[in-house]
Amino acid sequence: MEIQNISLDKEPIKLKNGLKYIVIDALYINDVKQMLSTLNGNNIISEMRSKVFPYTDTAFAEYTPVKDSFTLNQIKKVDYDQIESSDTSILSSDSGALIFINEKIFLDFISEYNYNELVNTEIDLINTRYWSSLVSSFNLFDVAVIVSPGINSGVEFDGSGSYRIT
Repeated sequence: MEIQNISLDKEPIKLKNGLKYIVIDALYINDVKQMLSTLNGNNIISEMRSKVFPYTDTAFAEYTPVKDSFTLNQIKKVDYDQIESSDTSILSSDSGALIFINEKIFLDFISEYNYNELVNTEIDLINTRYWSSLVSSFNLFDVAVIVSPGINSGVEFDGSGSYRIT
């Protein structure tokens, strides 16, 4: 089984220039999934901000790449006092795993997604077999996952915190 669009050790991921992605912590997708019946999909981003995450402005980011490759150096740590509520490039992370999802397939993806399966592994940082199976029905550029390489890894994305996608 081929592992698709995954970064476990600072590898770049493939994104599609011009597509809009929702970038969200792997754990937070559970919150969206629990509220799925309240979302009608007409404006998924607005609905998630108001219905699923009404008490935080940084639950997820919106990102439209200008090239087809994304590296961990494009994730920059942001101090709490630097966060502006209108800045949609900032997100929070608790799990240290960020998932990039093409906005157009977001609802389809989360309906299939299971966080417990993603982290159910004793070998890798995430269950790569589950990930490959999950994303096999989507285009390569539609979804990707980046796992933080941890503290002292040489990149700013070191786990939990607030980050700007650049």
